[in-house]
Amino acid sequence: MEPSDFPTRETVYAKIRADLDQYGWSLISSIYRDELFTHTVGLSWSYEHQEIELIGLNQEIAAMLLNELARRVVNGEKFHANYHFEDIVDGVDLILVENLSLIHISEPTRQAERSY
Repeated sequence: MEPSDFPTRETVYAKIRADLDQYGWSLISSIYRDELFTHTVGLSWSYEHQEIELIGLNQEIAAMLLNELARRVVNGEKFHANYHFEDIVDGVDLILVENLSLIHISEPTRQAERSY
Protein backbone atom coordinates (compact mmCIF):
# COMPACT_ATOMS: atom_id res chain seq x y z
CA MET A 1 0.00 0.00 0.00
CA GLU A 2 1.09 3.50 -0.72
CA PRO A 3 0.88 6.23 1.94
CA SER A 4 -1.81 7.91 -0.16
CA ASP A 5 -3.98 4.77 0.29
CA PHE A 6 -4.37 5.45 4.02
CA PRO A 7 -7.00 7.83 5.42
CA THR A 8 -5.87 11.07 7.00
CA ARG A 9 -5.63 11.41 10.76
CA GLU A 10 -8.58 13.80 10.70
CA THR A 11 -10.70 11.26 8.79
CA VAL A 12 -9.84 8.51 11.29
CA TYR A 13 -10.63 10.74 14.29
CA ALA A 14 -13.93 11.83 12.76
CA LYS A 15 -14.92 8.17 12.18
CA ILE A 16 -14.00 7.21 15.76
CA ARG A 17 -15.98 10.15 17.19
CA ALA A 18 -19.01 9.28 15.05
CA ASP A 19 -18.85 5.60 16.10
CA LEU A 20 -18.51 6.56 19.78
CA ASP A 21 -21.51 8.86 19.50
CA GLN A 22 -23.62 6.27 17.69
CA TYR A 23 -22.55 2.95 19.24
CA GLY A 24 -20.41 3.73 22.29
CA TRP A 25 -17.37 2.01 20.75
CA SER A 26 -15.21 2.03 17.66
CA LEU A 27 -12.48 -0.17 16.18
CA ILE A 28 -8.89 0.71 15.37
CA SER A 29 -6.35 -1.37 13.45
CA SER A 30 -2.59 -1.01 13.30
CA ILE A 31 0.38 -3.06 12.19
CA TYR A 32 3.22 -3.95 14.55
CA ARG A 33 6.00 -6.38 13.62
CA ASP A 34 4.06 -7.54 10.57
CA GLU A 35 0.98 -8.47 12.64
CA LEU A 36 -2.35 -6.69 12.31
CA PHE A 37 -3.79 -5.59 15.66
CA THR A 38 -7.46 -4.62 15.77
CA HIS A 39 -9.00 -3.45 19.02
CA THR A 40 -12.00 -1.74 20.49
CA VAL A 41 -12.01 1.84 21.72
CA GLY A 42 -14.77 3.06 24.00
CA LEU A 43 -15.96 -0.07 25.82
CA SER A 44 -14.16 1.08 28.96
CA TRP A 45 -15.65 4.58 28.79
CA SER A 46 -19.14 3.73 27.69
CA TYR A 47 -19.75 0.36 29.33
CA GLU A 48 -17.08 0.02 32.05
CA HIS A 49 -15.64 -3.02 30.28
CA GLN A 50 -12.05 -3.67 29.30
CA GLU A 51 -11.11 -3.14 25.67
CA ILE A 52 -10.68 -6.27 23.55
CA GLU A 53 -7.96 -6.84 20.96
CA LEU A 54 -7.42 -9.34 18.16
CA ILE A 55 -4.05 -10.09 16.64
CA GLY A 56 -3.19 -11.69 13.33
CA LEU A 57 -6.58 -11.70 11.61
CA ASN A 58 -7.50 -9.75 8.55
CA GLN A 59 -9.35 -6.53 9.26
CA GLU A 60 -12.75 -7.70 8.01
CA ILE A 61 -12.85 -10.83 10.19
CA ALA A 62 -11.44 -8.99 13.19
CA ALA A 63 -14.10 -6.29 12.84
CA MET A 64 -16.88 -8.88 12.62
CA LEU A 65 -15.68 -10.66 15.76
CA LEU A 66 -15.02 -7.50 17.78
CA ASN A 67 -18.34 -5.93 16.83
CA GLU A 68 -20.15 -9.09 17.95
CA LEU A 69 -18.30 -9.07 21.28
CA ALA A 70 -18.99 -5.34 21.71
CA ARG A 71 -22.72 -5.87 21.05
CA ARG A 72 -22.72 -8.51 23.77
CA VAL A 73 -21.07 -6.06 26.16
CA VAL A 74 -23.74 -3.47 25.32
CA ASN A 75 -26.37 -6.12 26.13
CA GLY A 76 -24.86 -6.65 29.57
CA GLU A 77 -22.37 -9.50 29.16
CA LYS A 78 -19.10 -9.12 31.06
CA PHE A 79 -16.11 -11.07 29.80
CA HIS A 80 -13.16 -12.21 31.88
CA ALA A 81 -9.90 -14.06 31.35
CA ASN A 82 -10.45 -17.65 30.21
CA TYR A 83 -13.96 -16.81 28.93
CA HIS A 84 -14.70 -19.44 26.30
CA PHE A 85 -16.84 -18.75 23.22
CA GLU A 86 -18.23 -21.54 21.09
CA ASP A 87 -21.00 -19.60 19.39
CA ILE A 88 -19.33 -16.78 17.47
CA VAL A 89 -17.72 -18.64 14.56
CA ASP A 90 -18.79 -22.16 13.63
CA GLY A 91 -16.01 -24.66 14.21
CA VAL A 92 -13.67 -22.18 15.93
CA ASP A 93 -13.24 -21.89 19.67
CA LEU A 94 -12.23 -18.53 21.10
CA ILE A 95 -10.79 -17.93 24.53
CA LEU A 96 -10.07 -14.56 26.13
CA VAL A 97 -6.66 -14.56 27.75
CA GLU A 98 -4.89 -12.45 30.34
CA ASN A 99 -6.63 -9.09 30.76
CA LEU A 100 -9.03 -9.44 27.79
CA SER A 101 -6.69 -7.39 25.69
CA LEU A 102 -5.62 -10.26 23.48
CA ILE A 103 -7.44 -12.92 21.53
CA HIS A 104 -5.58 -15.00 18.99
CA ILE A 105 -7.27 -17.62 16.86
CA SER A 106 -5.28 -20.65 15.84
CA GLU A 107 -7.54 -22.54 13.44
CA PRO A 108 -5.41 -25.68 13.10
CA THR A 109 -5.62 -26.29 16.83
CA ARG A 110 -9.05 -24.63 17.15
CA GLN A 111 -7.88 -22.80 20.25
CA ALA A 112 -7.06 -19.28 21.20
CA GLU A 113 -3.47 -18.87 22.26
CA ARG A 114 -1.43 -16.03 23.62
CA SER A 115 1.12 -14.93 21.06
CA TYR A 116 4.21 -12.83 21.58
